[in-house]
Amino acid sequence: MKLDLFIYNSLLPLAVAGARSAAIFNGKIARTIEARKGIAERWTKGCAGLKREHGVVWFHVSSAGEYLQAVPVIDLLLSGMNDPPAIALTFYSPSGFEYCTRHDKRGKNPRLSFIEYLPFDTRANARFCLDSLKPDMIVYIRYDLWPNLVFEASESKIPQILLSGTAPRNRPGRLDFRSGIKRSMYSVMTMIGAVSDRDAEWFAAATAGRAAVETTGDIRFDQVIGRIAGQGTVIPGIAPGGGGIFIIAGSTWPRDEALVIPGFKSLLEDHPDVFLVIVPHEPTVESVSRIRRALSSHGLTHALLSELSESRALREKVLITDGIGYLADLYRIGSIAYVGGGWSAGVHNILEPAVLGLPVLFGPRTGNVWEASRLVGLGAASTVTSPERFAFEAGRFLKDRQLLDEAGEAARKFVARYAGAARKSAVMIEKLL
Repeated sequence: MKLDLFIYNSLLPLAVAGARSAAIFNGKIARTIEARKGIAERWTKGCAGLKREHGVVWFHVSSAGEYLQAVPVIDLLLSGMNDPPAIALTFYSPSGFEYCTRHDKRGKNPRLSFIEYLPFDTRANARFCLDSLKPDMIVYIRYDLWPNLVFEASESKIPQILLSGTAPRNRPGRLDFRSGIKRSMYSVMTMIGAVSDRDAEWFAAATAGRAAVETTGDIRFDQVIGRIAGQGTVIPGIAPGGGGIFIIAGSTWPRDEALVIPGFKSLLEDHPDVFLVIVPHEPTVESVSRIRRALSSHGLTHALLSELSESRALREKVLITDGIGYLADLYRIGSIAYVGGGWSAGVHNILEPAVLGLPVLFGPRTGNVWEASRLVGLGAASTVTSPERFAFEAGRFLKDRQLLDEAGEAARKFVARYAGAARKSAVMIEKLL
């Protein structure tokens, strides 16, 4: 562990310097750096007002997806205890922090006592955070572990829990510096809640029994079920049940759009009543402009979501979402979903449309989500690798209403089958409290 941490801390200044240089050309990196300005003062002020009589549990998440997984666990923890602890919540990603504080009403919940960014992971910053917050426990969701924070907390004998843990999907036999330090971090966890028995076996072996490992399941299933329990938000300019058939392309990247846009154009030849909604993963001005150019080059009329209102209904064939926080509600009006990310690091959240009964299409890289192959096997999802294949698979569902309904019902039942991880995770936390 000491060698791994020494290498990590030796490389850290180079990584930070590289990030600052890259920020000149990369808006996402620039936002990440900008978000840390004045962070010490904000931490000091925020921690000073914490009510600590029943303890402090610190949840750390990477971005919006992991935050949404933390929500059902936090809700169960607070509602199930007579004297619940104060909840602190930190983010690494600006998109996650902004989603929580600006677009999710839970981010304004007074029961969340502290919401902030995690400072960059130096040993001094980790020590500062622990001394300021004085947590009785740290809970990590899925994967966002930072070595200095983890090891400093371990040195301070602070219990640490990893929830929705998944074993690394490295190539067989591949060992590198990162895998070594990850194993070291897993080994100082007090408890690990794994998504499956297979993952639990890997964690037990990787930690040599030093961490208590349980199979608690995947909280993402509870998260998506919880999100659809409410009424949902009406999308302005699109009347619920208004007769249109919508394909929702969610969390798209350029490679996804290069497949979906010409595929949709082809699909219109046989299904002229279909509409397409494109929800870019990061709806920046640059992303929206790129999509508009691509649509225009294929002769597709389009509108922006911000242009619609009660008096301005959607008339164009394509709607571009130019804001964040709408995707779950847009899936509600859909008949078929395409979920992006399957051409880069891995496909994004396919459970959100599945729980609403939508057949799901996605690109080929699905190794990061085990449910993709299960849904394909149930006939509720398909992998598409070209515009032609997109048009074929979408058309197959659109021309056969019974097939569309059966696929949607299979998707819905699949999600319901795996619910319950949030409660098991909350019980795990309560054991240590």
